[in-house]
Amino acid sequence: MASRTPDVSSGALPVRRLRANAPDLLTMSEILLSHEFEQAWQHYRQNETLRSQYLGYFFALVLGSAAFGAQTVRSRGLSSPVSLILFEAFLLTLALLSCFVYMGVRRAGIALAHYETTWNAIRDYFYSGIDRRVEPYCSLNIRDSGHKILSYRWTGMQSLSECVVALLSLFITTFQLGLSVRLFLINAAWWEQAIGTGILVVTLTAPLLVIASAGTSFRGGPNN
Repeated sequence: MASRTPDVSSGALPVRRLRANAPDLLTMSEILLSHEFEQAWQHYRQNETLRSQYLGYFFALVLGSAAFGAQTVRSRGLSSPVSLILFEAFLLTLALLSCFVYMGVRRAGIALAHYETTWNAIRDYFYSGIDRRVEPYCSLNIRDSGHKILSYRWTGMQSLSECVVALLSLFITTFQLGLSVRLFLINAAWWEQAIGTGILVVTLTAPLLVIASAGTSFRGGPNN
């Protein structure tokens, strides 16, 4: 592709006339498309970084919570209704956080798919008259490399990220259910049982929100 661009700032020559006299020059719309291509790459990298940060912070919190939970179970603190309610409140916070992390990861995935579609469309425009089956054009898109693992939807980074967060949210909710059942088994006071049940109901909103925001997670599209 030519690197020269027309100087139309003075208005001396219309773009169409420049294009007719020198076909190797870019029109203003093509210059804008080139900038759109650069912006798509920049935003793609930003959203990849954002997704990695979401997952990194979340996994660090989950590991710390697992250590705290294991210590609580070993200390027999789950025999007290007050301890059970406090632990349920802690799990509620973790469940809601997992829901927000999932929605952030999902949002980043939608943006990644959009920007990848954008730069591929711009490539198709500029390379429309080129045989893209030869080098270096056939190596521009990693998804055309022939690696089978890249063709499976469930092996993409986006799908794996969503699955891990969703499974952790489901595990937290299941553990929360077990704590609520234990409140009844140890014959806690009715108001303690009511508090525990209320916390459980609120916790159930986390996986429901995950399911709602996962409506298009595994449909066709770029395997990011």
